Amino acid sequence: MILSVLKKQHPYMIFVIPLITLLAWSKTLLFNNHSSIIFDKTMPLYDLIINIIPKNSSLSLIIAIILIIIEAYIIIRLNFEYIFLNVRTYLPAVFFVIICSSYLPLQTLHPVLFGNLFFLLAFDKALTSNKKQNLLSTYFISGFLLSIGSLFYFNLIFLIPVIWICEIILREFNFREWFISIVGFATPYFFSLFYYFYFDKIDIFIQILSQNLIIKNSIPTFNLFYLILFSYFGFLILISFFYLLSTINTKKIITSKYFTIFFWLFLLSSLLLIFVHSISVEIIIIVAIPISFLLSNFFVSIRSKWWSEILFTILILLITYVLIIN
Repeated sequence: MILSVLKKQHPYMIFVIPLITLLAWSKTLLFNNHSSIIFDKTMPLYDLIINIIPKNSSLSLIIAIILIIIEAYIIIRLNFEYIFLNVRTYLPAVFFVIICSSYLPLQTLHPVLFGNLFFLLAFDKALTSNKKQNLLSTYFISGFLLSIGSLFYFNLIFLIPVIWICEIILREFNFREWFISIVGFATPYFFSLFYYFYFDKIDIFIQILSQNLIIKNSIPTFNLFYLILFSYFGFLILISFFYLLSTINTKKIITSKYFTIFFWLFLLSSLLLIFVHSISVEIIIIVAIPISFLLSNFFVSIRSKWWSEILFTILILLITYVLIIN
């Protein structure tokens, strides 16, 4: 019943997405007494905002919610623009919101929320390579946007290969397009270096970069309820992945290419979590993008409506319980 309502392409879903977000964040908005992830060292643009808006204040929480809603709307637009799924549905945005909101310590105004916004914009630009011929400006802007995002959340620098993967899968490797994406990415750092050099603070900037690369964020310990929830998410991801593999030959070539890109984004993000010391659970916000489309593909395509409703209802009940009990 719940799933059948959320799958519909109906204008009321525009209002349901903010409502779901507010419900998921309601405990934080009302009490704000849980432990939050601590980013010990942060990047200049994030510091600029936090100096204006105190972290964990009511205003900062409202801004965090707005950012998640905006990013959910961008995910809806991406699905409508590139037709990742066979049907037009708002379900990817629903999954994105509940994934991003399912871990209470991440219900704060953290740098990944800003970085992910710019990553989505850069990702959108990279996907247009399937529709355009002269792409030098497109790849420059894509690299530039990703770089701006990394000035909020440094570890976005490791996601620049996603731009190249889009190029290789959707077109073919072109050295000029590859090079111009690096130029676009380097441009904000060039101006940042110039700023710090001009004010004789270049050593501070280098120290900020090195600290963001090696210092791991402080995160609260996972309890049993979170482990159960994330295990269930893992179960859903596995069955959704195998379902996609079994039906991939029935999809259009371009759709198969898009899901191949999602697979590489998921794999790269997972590898970064394992091998990059400064990355921790906050990477969930970025991993939520490919997972949202993977789960949506399964839940809108599976023939057994009864099973899909049961699986989705269990997920909602688990998330609700975890958010209340913690």
